[in-house]
Amino acid sequence: MSLLSIKALDIRHGLLRAVRDVSFQVDQGETVALIGANGAGKTTLLRAIAGAHRATHGQIHLDGLDITRMPTYERVAAGIALVPEGRRLFAAMTVEENLEIACASGNGPSIASWKRFRCSRRDARRFAVRFQAASSRRLRSDAR
Repeated sequence: MSLLSIKALDIRHGLLRAVRDVSFQVDQGETVALIGANGAGKTTLLRAIAGAHRATHGQIHLDGLDITRMPTYERVAAGIALVPEGRRLFAAMTVEENLEIACASGNGPSIASWKRFRCSRRDARRFAVRFQAASSRRLRSDAR
């Protein structure tokens, strides 16, 4: 069973079909990148997974549980969070420090580690190192 499974998902903005028949799965420990042109539906898809936008068709499963119609606050409690890009809210903080804040809030740092992340300082560091290796980025954000 996959940790996250998206099946035949359609998402609309009014009459515009922003996401069409998207299906994929993410297994435990897997790192996935979602790439595409501006306006391709990447953010809309992520917002639908997080519960900020309603899917018009299809299913979203988290660890075998159908969360397609689950309210956003329940998805947050299950460990799903959407962090907007480019806002530089915590630009001066390292990935590790950001993860420690997530642990202090009682929620795990990402979908990929939902309910399996113990949220200790050591685990936050281990996750940050894995993130750095996977993304080839520095641990400290470029605060330009």
